[in-house]
Amino acid sequence: MRRVTLLIVPVLALMLTACGGSGPRPGTALAIDGMSVSTGHVDNVASHYCSALAKVGTQATTQTVRTQVVSALAARMVADQFAEVRGIKPDSSYATEEAKLRAQLTSFDQATQDAIIEVEGAPAYVTAVVGQVGQQSFTEWLGGQDVVVNPVYGMKLDGAQFTHVDPSLSVAASDQAKAAVKSAADPSASPAPGSRSC
Repeated sequence: MRRVTLLIVPVLALMLTACGGSGPRPGTALAIDGMSVSTGHVDNVASHYCSALAKVGTQATTQTVRTQVVSALAARMVADQFAEVRGIKPDSSYATEEAKLRAQLTSFDQATQDAIIEVEGAPAYVTAVVGQVGQQSFTEWLGGQDVVVNPVYGMKLDGAQFTHVDPSLSVAASDQAKAAVKSAADPSASPAPGSRSC
């Protein structure tokens, strides 16, 4: 399995708003125009993905994994909404990519395979949808959309890259707390002392 990296989905040229009007409904992780992803689904995918990483000996903090999962699910949700609006489906490249990925995951149970596919397959899924109509058409459509992310995830899309924002009202004072904040802002850095791993 590939190492954990934060998903960067270049086609998502929008800002994820923290509150979007009155904010997300309770239990909603992500939403766009009537389509949503629940916090329960995010937790379920993250839990299985975390277990898979542990099984292959990859160390990652819970926050890093959750950020990757949320960004992947956001990318898929936006692509799904665009596909629905335009009346299109992903082209065959996604089915090919998914089949390749599944062939590498035979040692995992079905639920874990599905979770890995949701996360690792997100960029291929977006590409397979956008490829039907072209990047410009997708970007223009996306510019008029309001994507809501639950503030608990502490992230937004800045240009084409997901970035961290502090979801808490507290300020880091101790050295350990400051190290944890730095680690959250730079997931490639070593985990802060006391930070929770998968």
